[in-house]
Amino acid sequence: MNKIIVCFILLTITSFAQQDIPATKVKLGGGFRIQASQYTGDSYVFGRIGIGIGMYEVYSFSHNTMAIKANNIRMKFEDTSSPTFPDEDWIFEFNSSDSVVNGGSNYLKLHDSENNTNPFTIWGGGNRWSLFVGGNGNIGIGTLLPSTKLHLRNCNYPRIHLSNSTTAVTIGGNESYFSIQKNSSGSIFHLLPREGDYALYLASNGNVGVGTNQPKHQLHVEGTMNVVDDKYLYFGDPDTDDSWRIMSGYRILVFEKRINDDWVERFRMEVE
Repeated sequence: MNKIIVCFILLTITSFAQQDIPATKVKLGGGFRIQASQYTGDSYVFGRIGIGIGMYEVYSFSHNTMAIKANNIRMKFEDTSSPTFPDEDWIFEFNSSDSVVNGGSNYLKLHDSENNTNPFTIWGGGNRWSLFVGGNGNIGIGTLLPSTKLHLRNCNYPRIHLSNSTTAVTIGGNESYFSIQKNSSGSIFHLLPREGDYALYLASNGNVGVGTNQPKHQLHVEGTMNVVDDKYLYFGDPDTDDSWRIMSGYRILVFEKRINDDWVERFRMEVE
């Protein structure tokens, strides 16, 4: 009698697995293993689920609700919407299918299969808090406490690198200085901390203030200005006649005027 009941149960389960099931709640528990079955309608799994050709029945899920175990894991999202609606297909790609010897890498990649592009990639081995989005919408790079819309943190020298195919500009700063570099060949703009405010101030009318936030001229300096030896301070267009320039050298001050495309000395002061 018991054998007849067991056979009846097995036949029922086999028949159940081979037919399409209408929308219903299907409870799978106790380590059921389903292969090559097709279901239509809604299905519900009460418990954790393991997927992949590498999955086995005694798999330890730990705190994971779903686990995928296989090589070359790919998750494809294929949109069957009509052409009048957005219908691009997307793929989550986990790690390269090439060996490490042949350049394979560890990454999580979002692949646009319609355009064959990868708009988003996370490489394995990234630093802690490489990218963090706060609840207020602030984005942190290197920090989990972004205080502004974009907050970059580096222990030594945080920088932003802007480049095209030929030229690169790097903007960086810390508690010691702020600089802008071109092609990493030296600073084209460099600021050091100083006592007081307005080391450099650019007004809305284009006037530049040094040591003041109220520049009354195109260049307004409040304080001492130093012209390095053998360098010129120009007044007017240096390529136009009737312009002036002043040169300061060792124990000498020279005033020159541009006449007929040439600089002519007009006044000289020397210290004996």
